Amino acid sequence: KFKNIRGIALTGWQRYDHFAVLCELFPHGLPSLGLCLKLMQQGVLAPADIDALAKDMKFTTSIPINPFVCANIPVCNFPGSSVYQLMIEFVHAEAACKEFFLLEGMATWMNDYNVERGFINPIHVEPLLIRGQSLLQTFHAMEEKLHSSFADVFVTGVESEWRGVFLSPCVRRLEDAVEKAQRVVSDKHVV
Repeated sequence: KFKNIRGIALTGWQRYDHFAVLCELFPHGLPSLGLCLKLMQQGVLAPADIDALAKDMKFTTSIPINPFVCANIPVCNFPGSSVYQLMIEFVHAEAACKEFFLLEGMATWMNDYNVERGFINPIHVEPLLIRGQSLLQTFHAMEEKLHSSFADVFVTGVESEWRGVFLSPCVRRLEDAVEKAQRVVSDKHVV
């Protein structure tokens, strides 16, 4: 089909322009890159190929085709694997954070109108507070892992940019929600 193709060149760039968010090849893309290269090399990807790459990258299980939907974070040990694992953990936590803010209780009991007027029933807010605090603890634990994961792989500045673009917005939003919930639960004027 492609008889005139003599080779394939893989290229990339760090940014679309100087002000764009990082789009460089993060270590969490290495398992996918390995699978893609194997497919390009052979024209087909068999389960044995996936298992061989998993062994080379020191996965304890097969490489998940979509690690962001797997229940557990894959155990592996390749250069940058701590970033790979942290990114999967972040995607799971980010999804839980988005789900939290879409909860009916957040729209019903913790909406700005009710909070500003003190129309809050602590019985409905306390479970939201507990869940928000738990999510916040998850994000704070990720913040603690971030430096050690990134320091071995990236130049100075990448960590603070990634934190500012991805992690900090989630943390700020959760901190705001938790602070509001704590305030309304402890407020003496609760209806």
